[in-house]
Amino acid sequence: MDGREFRRWVESGLREYTRDPWFFLRELAQNSRDAGAAAIWVNAEQRPGGSEILTFRDNGGGMSYEHACRYFFRLYASSKEQDHHAAGMFGIGFWSVLRIDPRKITIESRTGKSSWAVVLDGELNIEKIPPALKNHGTRVTLEWRSGFGSQEKLLAAVKKALLRYCCYLRKRDGKGTSLPVFFSGENIARPIQAPGPVSLTFKSGSIEGAVGLAAEPQVLLFARGLPVWRGTSLQELFHTTSTKADNCELTRGLAPVFILNGNNLDVNISRNRVLDNRALRRMKKTADAALTRLVRFHADKALPVDFRHFFYRLTDLSKRAYRRCRRSFPAQLALLLIIILPLEVFLLNKFFTPPEKARNTPALFFEEQNRYTGATVKTLSRAAPLDMSYEPPLSTWFKLFAAEKYDPVRGFIRSGDQDRFVFPAPPQRCLNPPLSIRLKLNRGGRIFLPKPAGYTVAPGSLTLNDAPFTGIQFNAAGEAVLTIPEGGGVLRCRCCPATTGNNRIKTLTPQQTTALTGLPREINLPPSIKAELNRYAGHNLGQKVDKAVRLTRTILRYDNSRDTAGQYRNAPDQGDWFLRVSRIGKGDCDIMNGITVIFLRRLGIPARLVIGFTGEEGRVLPGLHAWTEYFHGGWQVVDSSLQPSGAGLPDGNTSPLSHRHAAVPGNAVLYFFITIILSLCPLFFVIYRKKKQKVNITGSTREGDQERTRETLAQMAAGALLRPGLWGYNSHIRYYRILPTLHPEKPGRSIIKKSISLDRALSLAKAGKLLKSHRNNPLARKFTGSGAAVLDKDDPAFHTLINLLPGVIDLDMVVSLKAVPPDQVSRQKVAQLLSRVNKLLKKIKMGCPDCRWAAGLRDREFLDVELPGSARYIAVNPGGRGVEMLAWLFSRNPQLAVYSLIKRLLRESRLFPPLPGSILKKAALILLKEMP
Repeated sequence: MDGREFRRWVESGLREYTRDPWFFLRELAQNSRDAGAAAIWVNAEQRPGGSEILTFRDNGGGMSYEHACRYFFRLYASSKEQDHHAAGMFGIGFWSVLRIDPRKITIESRTGKSSWAVVLDGELNIEKIPPALKNHGTRVTLEWRSGFGSQEKLLAAVKKALLRYCCYLRKRDGKGTSLPVFFSGENIARPIQAPGPVSLTFKSGSIEGAVGLAAEPQVLLFARGLPVWRGTSLQELFHTTSTKADNCELTRGLAPVFILNGNNLDVNISRNRVLDNRALRRMKKTADAALTRLVRFHADKALPVDFRHFFYRLTDLSKRAYRRCRRSFPAQLALLLIIILPLEVFLLNKFFTPPEKARNTPALFFEEQNRYTGATVKTLSRAAPLDMSYEPPLSTWFKLFAAEKYDPVRGFIRSGDQDRFVFPAPPQRCLNPPLSIRLKLNRGGRIFLPKPAGYTVAPGSLTLNDAPFTGIQFNAAGEAVLTIPEGGGVLRCRCCPATTGNNRIKTLTPQQTTALTGLPREINLPPSIKAELNRYAGHNLGQKVDKAVRLTRTILRYDNSRDTAGQYRNAPDQGDWFLRVSRIGKGDCDIMNGITVIFLRRLGIPARLVIGFTGEEGRVLPGLHAWTEYFHGGWQVVDSSLQPSGAGLPDGNTSPLSHRHAAVPGNAVLYFFITIILSLCPLFFVIYRKKKQKVNITGSTREGDQERTRETLAQMAAGALLRPGLWGYNSHIRYYRILPTLHPEKPGRSIIKKSISLDRALSLAKAGKLLKSHRNNPLARKFTGSGAAVLDKDDPAFHTLINLLPGVIDLDMVVSLKAVPPDQVSRQKVAQLLSRVNKLLKKIKMGCPDCRWAAGLRDREFLDVELPGSARYIAVNPGGRGVEMLAWLFSRNPQLAVYSLIKRLLRESRLFPPLPGSILKKAALILLKEMP
């Protein structure tokens, strides 16, 4: 193929390309970028003899001569077809240099191993020349006949073309870094930035761009920094879309301007379209999000920042999320899963718990099942809390039984005497205010009655299912035992303080004192502990108790974890219990209080370990608890498992003896909300990742320039109203509360202003509840706060936007009509005619509008006025020619004049009910009957 034929083929292939002769700069820059260039240098000059020269050089990887012959010089041959990071792949771009009709083309290239150079003349004949390129890369020199006349015009034309095609060029580094392009020593690379009073630049992965505002919409699309497409709407990017930008010639609103660059977009062979694929859809989504952020930024600048504003933002966000869920099935499914799964867990735990599991009361509560075999830490199954309440709701302990006997191997246990000797209730009187107890039992048997520490049961107060109950007995340790019939029931009783009055236990018997102070000889306390206890032998009782508690907390710390339970489980049950506990160094409430009982007994103080419940705020907490009781004029309570700041109150720590059920209603509700929060964690993560995207707001408003910002926001809203195809038919700007409205006066204040959204305004206008007015209009005060909204026409920023809204009722125009009922006008023929028509219409059908004398109506004879509520009437121009003729006819033939006016009203007004023919027929019948 000779040069001329090859040139014809090239020109045929370039037919789909742009007609711009400088398009070759884009293709040369594309080749340099794909070759991995870090910089590009372009120079142009005029030479004597009428020729102009342009040099295009890069410092890329270069190419071998064999590679050039195989791909570079061949038409439609490319080595980049499998390279997804390359910008070109069609093998025709270089030959776009023929558009400027060069008479000489010089190509030089150097790789790390070789270099070469060729010259092509106007007929494309190739001649090899000695290479002169010293550094790796490629240089293309073009020479053509002079066509610009001067050096300045040539430089200006080349710079303009470079700014058009190469100012956003990106390197091939996977990061979208700007590729410098130097022209006559100046870097013409520019940051992506959009015009307008405010703009936003963004970068999200391989997508970057800017969005701004202008009078005319525009979208500039670049692929890897190379220009691809120019349009007016993002919707036009997609080949299959049927939505086009609104062809609206009105310019009273701002429109979005996008400059977008995608570093992984695929273009067609003509370089004027991007393939409609996932990358393009992601770019549109990112651009839409950037426009939303721009609007939100400007709205935040324009609107007052207060609590109400943030509340509006939250509600608007919720509404938009709801609308998005309605349009997206995956979003609906995700929302349902987030709500239904936790709700299902909640309902299953609350309503479908197996009955036998739900009624699993602590085993130690039943006397016949008591198997308290010593203090240790165990991991037991959970059970439901005791269904017990009491008044007044003070914090106290409820005693079940005491462990008085010390076993060297197991610690404190219950002695056989405590179960063997059972006595009737002793006589007593209740002098102080009692504590009322309600206990629900689901089965019968012998139980320990939970009795407040230091209290006794008031005689005659015990009832079962509201019937007197006498089956109560006390053992030698003072524990109350009840025999409950099969089936259980509701047990009630009153307990009185046992430390005052006749109920007070002042002394112990010698046998009790010996039993409660004695310790077996096998117990072996370390010498250091014995010395500490002996130091306090001569102190008073309070100091001795305090020393025993502090010494317990010194050698032990509270811990009922699984690890501690495992240590007690693996420890041998043989040997001294005290030494085994001391070696472990931690335990729960019965272990710590068991050690305290040992120390108190060594100090000569009668003491015992007590097992029961902890009560707070009128309810019994789940799980059993253990504490220490010592005798001093009555039984006193001390708890070593409390923190030092506890001040004698129960700490609520759950003993491992407890069987606590997991399905507690309060905990289920908490678990429900915790599950929802955990389900929303992925959503929060996505939002966090979006916030981490590189976003930069430029052109923000200056201090004190809020009015200009509000004007810009109003222009944006006007653009969204006039050109919804550009902003999106569900644009976020529709939901910002930006339209100023008037509200009723407050005492001592003038009319205050609030705002509604554009979407709300359009909904109110459709329902006939949107009005506009000046602030001094008396009707504005009447309709504000009645479900309608009155827009503020005196706001200079939004005045134009308010006038653009369709379906808005102008209250100023209504006032200017000066419409009054015809009965209030002096006796004129027109007023008499209108009064007669009104009476007849009310007689014919309810709901018909009445006619009013409107002296301010000038340009027409009739005007429908429909205000929110029941204010509906037809304003009649009394000076209208047709009305005056009917008034003249009324003086001669009243029935005919009335009939003619009703006929005109039915034809020109839309306020009448359906079937206007029936109204006219009834009017004719009535009028005929009235004729003489």
